[in-house]
Amino acid sequence: MLKRLVNIITVNFMKNSGLIWVALVTGSACAAPVAEAPPAAEQVWQLFLQNMALPLSAEPNCQQVSAANPTQSLTLGQHFATNLSVSFATENSVSFSSSCTASKMELSDGKLQPVWDCKIEILEQDAQAEFISSSMTAFYLNANGTALLPGSLRCF
Repeated sequence: MLKRLVNIITVNFMKNSGLIWVALVTGSACAAPVAEAPPAAEQVWQLFLQNMALPLSAEPNCQQVSAANPTQSLTLGQHFATNLSVSFATENSVSFSSSCTASKMELSDGKLQPVWDCKIEILEQDAQAEFISSSMTAFYLNANGTALLPGSLRCF
């Protein structure tokens, strides 16, 4: 963010001095940026898997049910197991993709907190690589990538 701000100021200094003022005011109003590099893949997966006991009842954007557990509140682990079980004992395949991007989360006081917005996508395909289904679980990690933030889980 700082490098980008310096580039904007440098490139536009001679063209428009008003832009410098806008860039400086905008930059100072934002929360501290997240680290330049996203957390390592192993770190993201480790944090995700460490939270398998997390009750989804505490996650407003991830209220899920399953055929195996229709009347109880699921945990993240039960939800993930449901998504992973879709091709059990078939010739279908399941693949994963995962990533994190820098983002901001609004706090209850209206301030913005820098976070890593991470997602784990699951794609189910048949033996001919035809699409069958997909699901995604998204979540925020804190700015230094060391903790999954409560209330940030989103299930699709």
